[in-house]
Amino acid sequence: MSLQSQVDEQYAILTRGAIPKGPDALEGGVITEPELREKIETSVKSGKPLNIYAGFDPTSDSLTVGHLPVIRRLNAAAELGHNVTFLTGRATVAWGGDPSGRDEAREQLSWDIINNNYKRIKNQAQKILHSGINIRDNYEWFQKIGFRGVADLLRTFTHDQLRQAAFISGRDDRKQPYHLTEMAYPLIMARDSLELQADVQYGGLDQLFNLGICRTHLKRHGQEPLSLIALKMLGLKKGEKISKSDPRTYLPIDTPPERLYKAIARMDVNVIPTWLELFTDMSYDDIGQWVERINTFDTTKGVPEDLNEIKQYIASEVLSQIYPGKSQVISKANQAFLNGNITYQHPIRQNVTIVDLVGGAIRSDPDMVAKYGKSGEVSNSAVIRLINDGAVRISGERIQDKNAVFNNGELPKYLAVGKQFHIDVSYKR
Repeated sequence: MSLQSQVDEQYAILTRGAIPKGPDALEGGVITEPELREKIETSVKSGKPLNIYAGFDPTSDSLTVGHLPVIRRLNAAAELGHNVTFLTGRATVAWGGDPSGRDEAREQLSWDIINNNYKRIKNQAQKILHSGINIRDNYEWFQKIGFRGVADLLRTFTHDQLRQAAFISGRDDRKQPYHLTEMAYPLIMARDSLELQADVQYGGLDQLFNLGICRTHLKRHGQEPLSLIALKMLGLKKGEKISKSDPRTYLPIDTPPERLYKAIARMDVNVIPTWLELFTDMSYDDIGQWVERINTFDTTKGVPEDLNEIKQYIASEVLSQIYPGKSQVISKANQAFLNGNITYQHPIRQNVTIVDLVGGAIRSDPDMVAKYGKSGEVSNSAVIRLINDGAVRISGERIQDKNAVFNNGELPKYLAVGKQFHIDVSYKR
């Protein structure tokens, strides 16, 4: 195979599922395409693998279906022989987490919660990652650099340079606070890239500002600029994004397989092409035929059988990534779906305003969970069992104590019971 053919092949594999061609330096979801091609060519010529990574912050205790396309690209990169890292960010979450695309600061998690989330995510990743992929955590280097190291890191950019993030998020225009920890987040990402000597990172379009900081930081340290590959947004509906930080779209991979299969198989038909691109190796010509099929079927007659079948195929492909080598799990989920034996529905979301704050606090007692978590449709004893099983989470934290109290400074923003019920909570005093 010629050098050019090898470069073209690797480029196609690494960038499959990248967003369409965009403005400025964004070419096919890559910053920038010529730069990445040059890196691949140098790698092929020298036999030296590229350093490729993606970051996964343990802000919740499970990876989501939305993480899987990136993990699939990491596995593909490892199969090409590159040096690939699955990076968790305990230090990032302890710092305050990624503020990109958020209207307000993330809720600060305790170190115990962060560590528990990290352990669960690491355990999940070990089961679905290529054996040659490194699993690392950025606490490795941040615990070593100490206060002086953090101070040195903060001195690398000015306040005005980092403040641009507040403008980009729109918070500055709306006069909403933008914390110093949020402003400095790109520096955490920059340090990660430097430690990993990264050539390529997978991430979202909301990382463009952070990427610019990273590229400048690496250049100052005599390292080649980092390239970003941004994959398409994944959702069960058009315009929706599966996200661990949004209870409305939260779809963790530890959802029971039959329920997960059903949730995916019920996706809107107009998102089928994106799922085919992100979860299969189907040719773009064949995907194009499905696009044409979706655009021409008669919507007044319901969804045709062939479109339902392709959604089931996608659901099977997703489960095969979560349960590699366990075909019986996929067959059982498929059969349960066809037989209609699954009672699961996509997470029910409710909005609740709690008016009566007794003593300025609320309790996670069974009555509260039954009332707000299940709309009174379950007994208190059943809720106690759910709490004891760790199936109840308040603002992402598993509740094991039915008498836990939340004071004014830590009032929960949402309540989750199992995988099916997510309730946004607001307060009126």
